[in-house]
Amino acid sequence: MIQIKDKKDCCGCTACMSICAHSAISMVSDDCGFVFPEVNSELCVNCTLCEQVCPIQNIPHPSPSKQTYVTMAKDPDEQRSSTSGGVASVLARHVIGQLHGVVYGCSGKDCHHVRHIRVDSVDGIDSIKGSKYVQSNIQGILSLVKEDLRSGRHVLFVGTPCQVAALRNFLRKPYERLCCIDFVCHGVPSQKVLTSAIREQKTVRSPREVKFRIKENNKPSQYCLQLADKNSSVLYKGRYGKDFFMTGFIYALFYRESCYACPFANTNRMGDITVGDFWDKDKEYQFMAGHQNGLSQMHVNTYNGSQLINQVKGKLLMEPIALGKLLVHSEQLSKPMPRHRNADMFWELYHTTSFQTACKKALATEFRRIKWQFAIRFVFALPGFRTLYFCFKKKAKK
Repeated sequence: MIQIKDKKDCCGCTACMSICAHSAISMVSDDCGFVFPEVNSELCVNCTLCEQVCPIQNIPHPSPSKQTYVTMAKDPDEQRSSTSGGVASVLARHVIGQLHGVVYGCSGKDCHHVRHIRVDSVDGIDSIKGSKYVQSNIQGILSLVKEDLRSGRHVLFVGTPCQVAALRNFLRKPYERLCCIDFVCHGVPSQKVLTSAIREQKTVRSPREVKFRIKENNKPSQYCLQLADKNSSVLYKGRYGKDFFMTGFIYALFYRESCYACPFANTNRMGDITVGDFWDKDKEYQFMAGHQNGLSQMHVNTYNGSQLINQVKGKLLMEPIALGKLLVHSEQLSKPMPRHRNADMFWELYHTTSFQTACKKALATEFRRIKWQFAIRFVFALPGFRTLYFCFKKKAKK
């Protein structure tokens, strides 16, 4: 039977529970809100299937990145409504609309229960668009994917690398009609922490939907915790640097322990296709129409991934890029996020005071630094200041 002796050795993927034919395993939350398997020894028959499908104990054979691109959807509406370049949405529309398949992805429509859902209509794709900076609940999803594949349907599964690894182990054999997209993942907070952050905002109406990235004024998406009611009216909008949850997420303050030791944070990918943000800091890709709406990096890792990309090439703008350049842009292609030095302080305060108090004290240094950064950017944005600054700097050198 599966036994978790160290919390870093469990990613909460539910593969062990899903494979158990005797319902001997349940997922139980700890006091931080992260789920772990609990085995009923009276029901367990010691078949060891739970251990065999665990993606941490048995990492599936990964696929090295074969082709890498900077890419985005050609459709301006797809660009604007997506977190970055809209690649996953293009693929989802193709799988449902042209291949008559289904898509599994994470939905933030219920902010108190962020979870994976099954989408079988093009209209439902909007429910799974956008980044979700919290661990999604995938209980029951792995079995649904298996049922769809056995019935002969095409399936596109979008998730974290560990969720994709869990699915592959759970299926126990390859399926020609399965294509998995993993993304370059920083780490995941728990639903409990997110719920605490939402409740402490004390909005006038009950929040229903959550977003973690927003696009405004024809600019790339920005990190932002946005809450809306059931009618999509915005109740709260807190940007990185001001919102406690978003700032804590960026600084890896309250991730799951396994995220800090993630075995999937490298260029050997679990997905047939890997997607992630691409921040064009050197302005090399401004020739791409609509680049201001955000760009994605894309890794095509397997034959299945290559086949699917070839089918939608006409709907994507794709520019080859060396993998080495992407490693500079995305550290989590080479190593996990480091655990914040005040993570223990945060959890101790979170259990005894409040979420906001815990963040405020644990991130005191970071908040001061961010205020200075914002102040400097504001001054540099003043008309004529930048020219004056470089003029004085040039004279000082002489």
